[in-house]
Amino acid sequence: SIVSNDIQNDPLEPLALALDIRNAVINCQGDITGFVVAVAKGGLGNYVYSLVDASGNPIAIGVQATSGTFTELPAGTYHIKVVSGDCEFTSQAVTITEPLTALAATFTAVPVTCNGNGDGKIIINAAGGTGVIKYAISPDMDQFVTDNTFQNLKPGFYDVVVQDQNGCFILFNDIEITEPPVIVSAVVS
Repeated sequence: SIVSNDIQNDPLEPLALALDIRNAVINCQGDITGFVVAVAKGGLGNYVYSLVDASGNPIAIGVQATSGTFTELPAGTYHIKVVSGDCEFTSQAVTITEPLTALAATFTAVPVTCNGNGDGKIIINAAGGTGVIKYAISPDMDQFVTDNTFQNLKPGFYDVVVQDQNGCFILFNDIEITEPPVIVSAVVS
């Protein structure tokens, strides 16, 4: 017999994953904004990606926005598993971190002392978050300061933003500064 065709099979490239974990950080505690991008190579193609725990059990959180892109992930440790035909590969652990404490704030509105004085105050007590906390008050909501007390306020309603260096913020709407009524005197005869 004669061999009419010399067929050679190239060896199959091993299945592997490249991970983009630049956004595997959550800026504000409790948010679900972490995401990981996995790109497979090798194997037989037609990749199917999934999130798994350390034991290989599927994790049903987050969203697989596109094949290999996992979004809306909370803080935690994940592995990405890819299957290609009868080949599979599981990545090393990917840990999504978040700040240790959430940004928290309360306010105290101090009324104007006498009608017409315009000496009201809003005092913000803030803690947690990340780094330096800054404050802004309406109408200049884009001008942040590090002083937590707004002084010389006239009667009215004010909005205040409290923000940390990661952009986590708390918005207080319609904080009212009041003033006492005008003192009216009358001569009684």
